[in-house]
Amino acid sequence: MSLGKYMKVSGGPKPDEAPFFGLELEVESPSKIADELVKRYKELRYVKDKLGFLPVSVWIPTKRGSYRDLVQEYAKYYHELKLIPSKQGGFYTLSAPVQAQQDHDYMPPVSLRNPLVDEWVFKIWGGRGYTVYNCFLGHTVEYIVFGGLGAKKYIGGTVNRTILYINQDFYNKHKHLLPQDYEVVFLEEDATEMRDIQDNSIDLIWASPPYWKAERLKSDHPHELANAVTYDEFLEMYAKCFKQMYRVMKSDRFVVLQVADVRFGDVFYPLHVDTIRLALGAGFVLHDIVILVNFSFLPCLTARRAETKKYTPKIHEYLLVFRRP
Repeated sequence: MSLGKYMKVSGGPKPDEAPFFGLELEVESPSKIADELVKRYKELRYVKDKLGFLPVSVWIPTKRGSYRDLVQEYAKYYHELKLIPSKQGGFYTLSAPVQAQQDHDYMPPVSLRNPLVDEWVFKIWGGRGYTVYNCFLGHTVEYIVFGGLGAKKYIGGTVNRTILYINQDFYNKHKHLLPQDYEVVFLEEDATEMRDIQDNSIDLIWASPPYWKAERLKSDHPHELANAVTYDEFLEMYAKCFKQMYRVMKSDRFVVLQVADVRFGDVFYPLHVDTIRLALGAGFVLHDIVILVNFSFLPCLTARRAETKKYTPKIHEYLLVFRRP
């Protein structure tokens, strides 16, 4: 993806009508402003060349990048297992595989994180030799990405046995591609307790908590956050998770959470605000916030209702970055 796409601007004055950060730039369109800045300033060039992207505060990752084949392989595997979610009575059950029409691609699970975001998070807040922990393991291929970037160990934990099986099996099919000294462990682990994780043993937590009841999971575990009856009950369990995160993290290391706000009926739940509140209450320091643009067909399905009810369908999520002092 060209750098201009990260900072593309629509509407507003043209570059020759208004300065950009006080600089008069003679460029043809707003989408070229970032490229022009990088050309002019050595510091920006250095960051872009070092990381492979410019880490500004809004990320727009492409879905047709270097990890496309890996995502498609996961999607095909997921479909062959007939694990396509369909909502019935508030819970997701198994149904027959569905294949996308465009390009004859298999549609990956909606909750599968973009591996390019995994890469960027690791490059900024991770590091070679790190132990990475996902305490809310879902559909992901991050364990493959991190191994290729130099992580020492990856731990994925969840109380959902189906998710554990999918990731363990998919990793086993690809571990021959990764360094032999790279360790991957999948645990049937309760995030409110983290009994199998030692104190001060984790370098980076990179996870996405359940968005309360946005996706009901087939799990009867009493501490399955996605199955909480009320939002207050969800937050009560979520708070316990932060206490455990603080315990297992090393000092001066980072917790990065991908979080979105949710709406059910006419009630809006600011999950990213509550996430910040609970993390600070557990002792973490809020270090950074990134807006992650996440285009999806789902907001389009509610556009008419949103227009009638006067709210905006959400096409972004937050990367909330916390540091343990």
